[in-house]
Amino acid sequence: MPNHSVLEAVHVENAWWDSPHAGIADIAGQPHRFVASSDIDAPEVIFHIWPISPEELLLEQEQWQIFVRWNVLYEAGLANTGTHPGHGGVDSRWDVLQAQLAQARSQIPVDAVRATAELHWLERGERYTDSGPDYALIWTLL
Repeated sequence: MPNHSVLEAVHVENAWWDSPHAGIADIAGQPHRFVASSDIDAPEVIFHIWPISPEELLLEQEQWQIFVRWNVLYEAGLANTGTHPGHGGVDSRWDVLQAQLAQARSQIPVDAVRATAELHWLERGERYTDSGPDYALIWTLL
């Protein structure tokens, strides 16, 4: 995987602390899981990245879309943080997907690559859509 300066789509955001810290994004056009490996307060976030299967991507996207539907209600003032599906017991399908994805999210493969990412806002008008969050990433492999 060569370094390149191409904006790559982000399909799913699993964690955000002033910048993305976990999720699913294309790298060289293929879906990869990314997980921050550095301290969240570090000046530059270092990620572990590794490819995922099409089946895993579909599960991640399905759970992401449940979040997007909740966020629409939240932004409209029709839901509160207590109704977030990630709390468990709120959305049964979310809970099933969470159980199915738990192992894939918790284990960084030994052959994972380290990289940094440069965030570029797309300015689509909505922070979250079914296709992903409102930013793309440029990856640099370390």
